Order: sequence, then C-alpha cells, then structure tokens
Amino acid sequence: MVGGFLRCHAERGDPGVFRSYGIRCRDDGVTVGGIGFHGPPDEQRFVTVGYGLVPGARGRGYAREALRAVLDLAREAGAAGVKGDADLGNVASQRVMEAVGMPCVGEDERLRLHRVEFSA
Repeated sequence: MVGGFLRCHAERGDPGVFRSYGIRCRDDGVTVGGIGFHGPPDEQRFVTVGYGLVPGARGRGYAREALRAVLDLAREAGAAGVKGDADLGNVASQRVMEAVGMPCVGEDERLRLHRVEFSA
C-alpha cells in the first residue's frame, strides 16, 4: 500500500485532498482504520473510495462518519461523484455505502458496485 502511494505520488504529483486518511476515535485519538481515494478524479470527474476498520471498531458508526466526511471533501474539491465497491458477502460495507447515499448500481461475480453523483 505504501509503495503504491509513493509510486502514484511520484508519477502524478501531490494528490491534494484525494489521498488516504486515518480514522481515529474522537475521545482518545486512537487510529481504528483508514479511508481514502484510489487516486484523483477520472475523465468523468469521479473518484473511487475505499475504507477499512480494525475488527474491534466495526459496528460503531466510524466507517459511516468517515465516508460522509470524504464524500464532502470530494464534492468540495470538484468531483462529480464517488464510486465504491464491496465483496458480495460484505453486507456491512454495503450498508455503510447505502446509509451515506451511495446506492448499489450493479454487481458482478465478486463485487457489489455503489455510486453517488453530486448535483451541480
């Protein structure tokens, strides 16, 4: 993951807000996961997001809160929308995306695809 970040940074320059972020608890500052963009917006100005939490932090709303925050960042930075995906069996992640307004827009043999388009 770090190698990919460094290669991307070297090839494309500073990703600005379209980078990775830690997910930390407000009360004690402990990092419980990460969230971020897979790169800058594509030709249609969409960005792809990914996130994960340590098992002990799941089910507490951290992913939902963090995803809302990066959706706001993407909108404010001029992205047209955000895409994400989750394994078919990862119902919790699918629910997180649906809860923040990223409905399922399709699936393949492995993944359920989610997407939100920002209104102009």
